[in-house]
Amino acid sequence: MKHKFTTVSIPKTLANNIKTRIKGTRFTSPSSFVTYVLEDLEREIEQFEKDKQRGGS
Repeated sequence: MKHKFTTVSIPKTLANNIKTRIKGTRFTSPSSFVTYVLEDLEREIEQFEKDKQRGGS
């Protein structure tokens, strides 16, 4: 499956911090790290919403 991409702007200081953080990791770019983090956050939000609908907290 081929993914389509769009551009999202972040502050340069954040991008530089991410570049430093990902050195020596499996992440090949700030974009790959940000994508991973946002996908993880999205899964958490979806789970929270499902739990809320079921009456959980």
